[in-house]
Amino acid sequence: MSYLNIRTNQSLDFQQSENLLAEASQICAETLGKPEDFMMVSLEVLQSIFTGGSSESAAFLDLRSIGFPEGAQRVLSSKLCHFLKEKIKL
Repeated sequence: MSYLNIRTNQSLDFQQSENLLAEASQICAETLGKPEDFMMVSLEVLQSIFTGGSSESAAFLDLRSIGFPEGAQRVLSSKLCHFLKEKIKL
């Protein structure tokens, strides 16, 4: 099973959180070439995050998976960063 944990200092309502989890799960499963049944995603909102000398909008992602396809790390990182930038205005 692959696991993605998303932490952000942003506030999201229930529907935003559900949509974000579903879309992130789909992005990861497709990019990793795994069935979505083997994907788990969690979301932690309103976390204290201080990065780059600032506490402005931020997110921290932790992905754990056995068997990354070659080159998938960069592709997945790019997809998730663009996705979160759009969804939670990072």
